Amino acid sequence: MKPKLVALLGTSPGTVHTTLCKLQEHGIDVDEVVIYATLTHTAAQAQWILWYCPCPKTGKPPLPPPRTPRILHLGFNDIHGPQELDQLRKALAQDLDHATILDVTGGRKAMAIAAALEAYRRGATVVATIIPQEEYNRIQQAKNPCEKTAKQAHLLTL
Repeated sequence: MKPKLVALLGTSPGTVHTTLCKLQEHGIDVDEVVIYATLTHTAAQAQWILWYCPCPKTGKPPLPPPRTPRILHLGFNDIHGPQELDQLRKALAQDLDHATILDVTGGRKAMAIAAALEAYRRGATVVATIIPQEEYNRIQQAKNPCEKTAKQAHLLTL
């Protein structure tokens, strides 16, 4: 059985693409992609990037149409108290199990920490794509959606 990728997404729409490309480089093909998004416009751009922007090593998009990520809009930008924490934990409870890979590359720190703890509690694997600061700075300045993905990064299993 192929794993499911659950990814946190904040303001950088290319993070999910970068992680999915890195997983594929390591021979891991996922069955489903679920994006937990803080911003609606970033989630839409992330989906477009997954569909049309090639991975650096393969030259092919990691999730070409008709495959579509399931996008869950969280309705908050970060965890500021118990209400957001409960909302995130309840949502993640529907998606995390031993066959899940949780990507904490995107999203805010408190959200990533809370999601990682929930993933460990449920037996999921937790990964982060480490992007060098210079590469991250380039991504933040990029105008073209495909340039908002990391060309230099490595996958870390936490």
